[in-house]
Amino acid sequence: MYQLRTLGKKFITYDVDGNLIEGTQAANFTIETYDAPEYKTIESTHVRLESNGKYLTMNPFSKLAVLKSEGQDMTKSAYTNDNFSLKVEAADTLIAGKPVYKISTRLFDDGNDGKRYYLTTVDLASTDKAKSPAYAFDWDTKATPAGLFAFKYCYDDEYKGQYLLEDVKTGKFISLQNEILTESADGLHFSIEKAEAPTANQTIVTEPTFQVSGGHNSVVIMNAKDRNVVITDILGKIVGNYLVTSDRFTVPASRGINIVAVEGETAQKVIVK
Repeated sequence: MYQLRTLGKKFITYDVDGNLIEGTQAANFTIETYDAPEYKTIESTHVRLESNGKYLTMNPFSKLAVLKSEGQDMTKSAYTNDNFSLKVEAADTLIAGKPVYKISTRLFDDGNDGKRYYLTTVDLASTDKAKSPAYAFDWDTKATPAGLFAFKYCYDDEYKGQYLLEDVKTGKFISLQNEILTESADGLHFSIEKAEAPTANQTIVTEPTFQVSGGHNSVVIMNAKDRNVVITDILGKIVGNYLVTSDRFTVPASRGINIVAVEGETAQKVIVK
């Protein structure tokens, strides 16, 4: 049993109504200890998730989840503060002691009317650049269901106030390997910052006029004659730079995901077999 004494040398006690007051007669208290919570509870809101000075966001062309800093270049534009505003909302899944969330963003273009893209996993095994799975954003459908995540507290001094982003399905954490966001037993440490919801005129991707398709170790580009085209891999490395000389132009490409950018147009993602 313990007695609580004030700096004025009085004691904490209580009156007949149970209200705590100062008095000369001490009340006796017991102290019960509880384990610190393992996972954070978050209200449904918009946040920015920061790790090592960069923020989690969606590449609007490949739809891959990436870590970027404000002002960092992307095709025809640059990442802005609004690109990093992610919505965190409670999922229907209930796990005792582990609040579960969906994480999403929006891309305003003519093709989706502001539909939400949810953080989930994709298989990049064919690229030989990252272990499967990697993280991307996609519509919440039966084929690509939204991922479920939990924010695990970090209590060690180095990362105090930060969180590991746990994939509830696997129990592993989002990590960075070869510049690709994948999962591991030791994940990235994220800080959570409040953010405003982006508006429709802040993230705009226009519909391209050219068409691309992936073939066997090749990319076919249509309706882009007399224009320059640059092909990059998912890490942003340029793997081809060409002047298109016909309405149906075929170029060699490596297996996996390639990003095709025609001058003056929004880039497109294509999968090469």
